[in-house]
Amino acid sequence: MIRHIFKIIRSQFRSNLWILTELFVTFVVVWLMADYFICQAVLTHEPVGFETDRVYSAQLSITSPDAESFIKYDEGSPEPLRNFQHIIDRLSAQPEVEAVAYAYLSMPYTNSSYTSGFQRDTTEWFQCRGYRVSPGYFRVFHITDANTGDTENLEQKLTQDGWIIGENLAEAIYGRQNVVGEALYYGADTLKSNIIAVSESIRNDKYNTRYPWGYFDYLDLNTSISQGFTESDLGGLQIAFRIRPNVNLSGFANRFFQRTKAELQAGNFQISSIVPYDDIRRDFLRNHNAANTARLISTVGGFLLANIFLAIIGTFWFRISRRRSELGLRMALGSSRGGIFRFCFLEGLILLTLAAVPAILVCANLLYGDIVSTEVMPQSLTRFLTDVLISWLVLALTILLGIAYPAWQAATLRPADALHEEG
Repeated sequence: MIRHIFKIIRSQFRSNLWILTELFVTFVVVWLMADYFICQAVLTHEPVGFETDRVYSAQLSITSPDAESFIKYDEGSPEPLRNFQHIIDRLSAQPEVEAVAYAYLSMPYTNSSYTSGFQRDTTEWFQCRGYRVSPGYFRVFHITDANTGDTENLEQKLTQDGWIIGENLAEAIYGRQNVVGEALYYGADTLKSNIIAVSESIRNDKYNTRYPWGYFDYLDLNTSISQGFTESDLGGLQIAFRIRPNVNLSGFANRFFQRTKAELQAGNFQISSIVPYDDIRRDFLRNHNAANTARLISTVGGFLLANIFLAIIGTFWFRISRRRSELGLRMALGSSRGGIFRFCFLEGLILLTLAAVPAILVCANLLYGDIVSTEVMPQSLTRFLTDVLISWLVLALTILLGIAYPAWQAATLRPADALHEEG
């Protein structure tokens, strides 16, 4: 049957040329869309390393210098740090609170961040997002050690000299996870520092591709104060805490704030609000530029694909309907109804495959010519063939939808009617 179909396609080449052209262009477009959606799925389903359930953000505010209640301290006074630590201690002492953390430009699902680079040698530079945090940060966000699977080891190691790096950074630099004891150049340092622990891979949010690697640095407030950290800088620190599993989450933020707001103030500092971190996460992702771009591309792409599919369905519907008498004649000559349907569908698949051959060559040039993004997935034969297979299957299904009803109509045509139409 296949050889017979090839003969028919060749004999009707001129009329089939526009169908082949349509399938060729469509295949390339569907391939591009399949690649984009696959990359988005991989990106958004990769773990970010942070758990935000039962985590709350405590917004720290500082009294305005113009207010009557503002306390002016002498330069270098230890009181601002004592006041800040008093709030942290009182927050930690609350019976509902499991762990408390503070950080500098290092909370997830925010636009505040700082970056620096690591080098194993002078051959390649890895620009990473830094997380300057207190030891409790690992318990609050349930960030675990990649080797031991717990948070305690990371808390203990953070205060030591050296670096805690993410698992994906270890893989990128060394090609393996167990790199404790290895040494790296940090920033502009001319001497190497040791890696003291490896955490699970972390990234600010599920759309983050700019800085896919992260490392942890100890936020030692005493050292920071001695290096010029002011009361205003302390007021800009980020605070988060995790509550215990047995606490009722319904209305917790408001209840907790109303009960503790008098306790959680000292000097010029006070906690001004308590916000569930899942709300911060949701609002951040909703307004993320990458999320908006993905929604726009998905909408436009979906509309484009819908029109393409309708065009292909219409093309094959019209093509089979126009050949109704020919197919009916095949019935009159002994073809079964199933044979008619298989003939139509197989002919459509052969046309699709013929158009796919040059389209695949174009797609290969798009991938290996760096036309499509490699931020999420590297160029690979697996990626290319997956996109090709998905595109072929999607178009095959579309062709099936286009020929099913008219082929069924032709298969149910009585031989006498078919001969009458042929005549």
